[in-house]
Amino acid sequence: MIIALILSTSIIGSIGNFIAQDITDSMDTSLKSEYVKYHDQEIVYQHQMWRIPNQSVCSNFEAYSPAFTKCTVVASQYFSETCKALSETNTTSNNIPQIRSMMCAASVNFKPTIAEISSSKAKSGLEKLEQECNLLIMQASFSDETAIEKQRDSVCAKYNAAAQ
Repeated sequence: MIIALILSTSIIGSIGNFIAQDITDSMDTSLKSEYVKYHDQEIVYQHQMWRIPNQSVCSNFEAYSPAFTKCTVVASQYFSETCKALSETNTTSNNIPQIRSMMCAASVNFKPTIAEISSSKAKSGLEKLEQECNLLIMQASFSDETAIEKQRDSVCAKYNAAAQ
């Protein structure tokens, strides 16, 4: 009799835990991290209460790095395509409506970071003359030296002649 009571208490306890876990999962109350490989890109994001905080997307990469940029672009595609795919299904089981809502919200709210680092292009002769003229104008305004004024006049005249 005691064994049956202990066994039934254990079963009731595990059923209670299962129900509590199912309720927690359906409400998405705990912060969860997700890892997805999509188009050969690793995407990491977190969600809680069926919302994906933008700052959690691709948080495994250094912000504004080329790898982060690539990840955010692919993540944006992932959210959009997942939203579309889930919108085409009619199933209501296993939190699909909540997941669909979360993915569709992310497809609208998440904006990829486009950061591109490139070397500056070489300045043309005209741009160099303009920069030198502007620098000499500034220097002449703070100086009483006639040599700087003459140099300013000469360089700015060259610039004005070339600009026309």
